[in-house]
Amino acid sequence: MSELIREFSSFFRHRLFDARLDMLVSEPNYVEGALRALMRKDRALHTVWCILLTWFGEHCEGPLVVRDAHEKRRAIRLTEDAVRGAMHEHRTATAAASALGTTSHQITLFCRAFGIKVDSRPSCLDDHLLEQVRAQLLEGVPPQKVAQRTRISVTSAYRILATMPDVQSAYRRAVDNRTDAAKQHWLSLRRERPVAMLQEMRKAAPATYLALRRKAPDWLRSHSPARAVPRRKVGIRRPAGALPILNRAVALGIACTRAQQGPPIRRSRYRVRKLVGVSEYALESSLRLSKTSVQFVTRNEHIQERLAWAQGRGFSLRCANWRLARAVGMRDGTIKNWIAHKN
Repeated sequence: MSELIREFSSFFRHRLFDARLDMLVSEPNYVEGALRALMRKDRALHTVWCILLTWFGEHCEGPLVVRDAHEKRRAIRLTEDAVRGAMHEHRTATAAASALGTTSHQITLFCRAFGIKVDSRPSCLDDHLLEQVRAQLLEGVPPQKVAQRTRISVTSAYRILATMPDVQSAYRRAVDNRTDAAKQHWLSLRRERPVAMLQEMRKAAPATYLALRRKAPDWLRSHSPARAVPRRKVGIRRPAGALPILNRAVALGIACTRAQQGPPIRRSRYRVRKLVGVSEYALESSLRLSKTSVQFVTRNEHIQERLAWAQGRGFSLRCANWRLARAVGMRDGTIKNWIAHKN
């Protein structure tokens, strides 16, 4: 791009009589902006730039590139015996292709067609290098340093290490050393606190407990004190004389709701509990223990009792909802929803 801009500016230098055009073609920023706009489909280009670029393209000198016609691909005929013999001798597709005067891709295609096992990439690990890698791993050298020294990949070094079950990596040795140190610390805490429970030991050394739980859970379970069994909470037993008193209080509360002058009061669990002065759990459990059945009134039953009370006082139920709601002492929306649900 820089060479093109330089050629463009030198081509129009001292050829334009207009000072504005001369400044336009002499500034590299303007020329670069015009060229970039020309290469984009979503940008428009001024007419002046179109004329200048056309003029430059017609009169500039440059090498003319002439491409030769594509030659026909040379057909290679190889027999199965030739390919099999080359692969048996050279072992890799690259070496066999060099010997037969073709490419490794074509050799691979021939091997697949003839059912010959092929290895397209030659192995970079010979027996001598493999012995060096194993010797360094036996000495305890980390796989990263082994890869740097022998110029192999870290993945290959770890794969060789995986074939040596008796050799541990540096990371695994470091983890085992930290785990052994955590075990010694945990045993020292057990000796210092022989009667401490597991929760207390865990609070005293949280990092040690976490390391052992991750790396040696079975050892931690066998060398830890037993967990404290939580005691079962025993509730306070009610006195034998309290249930009859509560039953009489519930009956008295229900009687109070029925003896009120005016519209009937709903005998709900909440109202009875508030009149008696006990909690919901105490009321339910006491009624269940005493086997006393109390008929509580639901919402729909309460609305029907209010309507029956108003009808008994000579009020007609065939009237507007708001008038009926005022007569029974309830909200207009309550009466309207009840009628809609009933219908």
